Amino acid sequence: MARLNNTIEAFKQATPFGITGSALGLAVGLAVESLGPGGSSAKDYAKMGALGAFTVGTVFQVGGMLHANKTLGGDGVLLSPMLGTAGFAGGVTYTRFRKHDSDIKNIMKNGIVVGSIAAVLGAGLDYAISRVN
Repeated sequence: MARLNNTIEAFKQATPFGITGSALGLAVGLAVESLGPGGSSAKDYAKMGALGAFTVGTVFQVGGMLHANKTLGGDGVLLSPMLGTAGFAGGVTYTRFRKHDSDIKNIMKNGIVVGSIAAVLGAGLDYAISRVN
């Protein structure tokens, strides 16, 4: 239970990191769309900007949580939100840049699938760690 409380406190402390990452991600998402093959509509820019803001913002949030945990001297943070976030970001990045798929539905679907698998793995690891301690 201490790790859950510490995770919540680290999340609160890391909010500025998440906001900064979202702003950066918005800019990156808009830049990626503008560097595409062309013919993008305002809706395409909005979708890619939102996806960038969400993806980079969550990654910065998790990084901020790790920093906050170290600063607070806490018992650690749960692995499931961190691995789920990393999995989502990895799925989005792989689909957009490795497979060169620009369909936002496919990008989101793959991010959610990989993130869900990683979150379940993290939950298993959290359970295993709680049993050892």
